Amino acid sequence: MQIIKDYMVQAKEFRTKHLDLSDPCDVRGGGSKEFKGLLAYYLNTEIPTERYIMLCHACNNGACSNVKHLYWGNHKENYQDYVDNGGKSFHQKMIDKYGIEETNKIRCAGLLKSRGHSAYTQEQIDNYRKIISTIEQKHGWVTKAALALNISHTQVRRFCQKHMSERN
Repeated sequence: MQIIKDYMVQAKEFRTKHLDLSDPCDVRGGGSKEFKGLLAYYLNTEIPTERYIMLCHACNNGACSNVKHLYWGNHKENYQDYVDNGGKSFHQKMIDKYGIEETNKIRCAGLLKSRGHSAYTQEQIDNYRKIISTIEQKHGWVTKAALALNISHTQVRRFCQKHMSERN
């Protein structure tokens, strides 16, 4: 049995050489745990426990259990498969739904955050500073700030790094 970390060092071409998409999808039900076991058995590898190793469906059918359509990959490869099979990013879906001009207006208004960043108005900055400064800086303060501001932990940290030098 091959250790999964050693297997993942191989190029994607090596890890996908067993694929045969001319074979039809095999939808039997079940979930990713069963599919992972099938693929591990077929490729004679371990079942990965690392979060960065994913079971990827080259056929873009998440219900498919045909091992000739499955391979071990990472998030980037999985996303690339999604795009190659016609998938669209969140931003592209917004453009399709609202048009480019309306999407840009929404972004500029700060209603649509892109990759966790926002263009804060001075009023928002002052308000966020006021709220964050009332939270005692000890274990769990970022969670409290995120809940109070209705933003993610990462956004709280980035806001503090940019707008509150005393709280990193």
